[in-house]
Amino acid sequence: MGAGWFAATALGVALAALCSHLLLLRPPFPSSAVGLEPELLELLRDHRPPALTETERQQYNATGLLVVRGALPAPVVSRLREILDDEPPTASPLFGGALSYVTSHAWTAYRGLRQLTAASITASLAAQCLGDHPTVRLVNSVSYGIGRSQLGADWHTDEISFRPVRRASPESLAEERGVSVWIPLQPIDSGAAGQGGGLAVVPMNTASPHCYAAANLDAGSGRVSADPSAGVGRRECVRTLRQRGVSVGAMEPGDLLLFGRSVWHRTEPPTEAFPTDVRWSYTERFAPADAVRNPLALRPLTLLAHSVGLSVMI
Repeated sequence: MGAGWFAATALGVALAALCSHLLLLRPPFPSSAVGLEPELLELLRDHRPPALTETERQQYNATGLLVVRGALPAPVVSRLREILDDEPPTASPLFGGALSYVTSHAWTAYRGLRQLTAASITASLAAQCLGDHPTVRLVNSVSYGIGRSQLGADWHTDEISFRPVRRASPESLAEERGVSVWIPLQPIDSGAAGQGGGLAVVPMNTASPHCYAAANLDAGSGRVSADPSAGVGRRECVRTLRQRGVSVGAMEPGDLLLFGRSVWHRTEPPTEAFPTDVRWSYTERFAPADAVRNPLALRPLTLLAHSVGLSVMI
């Protein structure tokens, strides 16, 4: 038995341990059977997507950000939070102090979330933001549960979450365009008594060019590289994010935030003053309809990250 045999054995044991751990990250399948009650489902079906004004479209094009008030029926959003509270995704110590629960492709795991996505209200708003693309396709959806005093996600973009799709033709904008829809599932009042729980963002028209070019983004992962060789560019990027980041502010159930795939954002950690034990949110990501799946463009570790919902964390 040589060194190669021992190395292969050690690798096999490590892979088995990893697979066992990944199984624990999957949500409990009974959750998928819990849907909206008939009266809430009817309310959702009767709710018409808001039509964005030209001013709102111009705001989105300039900043990559748009808050839409009352876009969804508040009772539906509140019920979805109850569903996640009752049967949360399996927690894992892998995420440490960042968050308690995360479910990638959440619309396939939770019937209630699937019903919300299928209503196409958020898809309609995303399509309006893209402007020249009348239809969109869902790339991914993720539910996040962040407990009091947990950190959530630091500054990042959603670039990596859109890498599973690519343009279908040279003239397509599928690689450059994409919209994330962030839906808080309970009231958010980040400024009230230091509650936290919201999002901080940097509008695209105020972000430093270093954050998109000289900061050495790690192969499109959407985070600022920790590589010291990034030097001045990285330091300038971090300084800009800290100085120019602004809170999205108060949001009620039914409000949502639309933001572009390249917009820098982070969690405002919920404090002990946050009114609920867990801050739940649901994020959908839409690309133009002419985008096609591109799994080979992802590195193995990135594919692994997507499979366990780490797309926003790395």
